[in-house]
Amino acid sequence: CTGAAVAPQSLPGLFQEFAHPEDAPGALQAFHQALLHGSPLQIEIRLRVADQSHRRFLLLSHPYPDAESGPIQHWYG
Repeated sequence: CTGAAVAPQSLPGLFQEFAHPEDAPGALQAFHQALLHGSPLQIEIRLRVADQSHRRFLLLSHPYPDAESGPIQHWYG
């Protein structure tokens, strides 16, 4: 976990920039489904690293809803 705050609307651009071209469409689809349903996200994806090669990562993210009103306030992972 990097602890970095990333707004959900910025993820499509990040996937396009750092994800392997074959993995980006499926990762985006899984991400959008998790947002739509408020379900945990778990995907394996190849991401470009500092030496410009791609390495496999397991991305996990869990929604954290507001206790009183129910909508998702944060995603952790």
